[in-house]
Amino acid sequence: MSNGLKKKQGAQPKKWGTGIFIWILLFAAALFLAQILSSKHSLKEQLTYTEFLQRVEAGRIADCKFKGRKVTGHFKIPDKIPLGSKSGKSIVYEEFTLVIPFDDPELPKLLA
Repeated sequence: MSNGLKKKQGAQPKKWGTGIFIWILLFAAALFLAQILSSKHSLKEQLTYTEFLQRVEAGRIADCKFKGRKVTGHFKIPDKIPLGSKSGKSIVYEEFTLVIPFDDPELPKLLA
């Protein structure tokens, strides 16, 4: 068998499954990154109960939904929170979420 058909010693055949796995992993990472950077992705601001009451009294809450003690809703005017003084960029919150720590009999009157 000296006609040049000898296999190279020590060389392993390349597995094509590894290449496909890498492409699938790269595709999944690209989808994840696109979802994070999507402008349609809405961030929810975590409010304390006191902050929520202040925004209700200021008329800044458009709507809210209650599920047990968890409250979610939308602001009339989105909250803008600066990321830093030098960058000039800010995070815009159109929605909020909070957990009410206790039953407040005055809350329905404030929301009416």
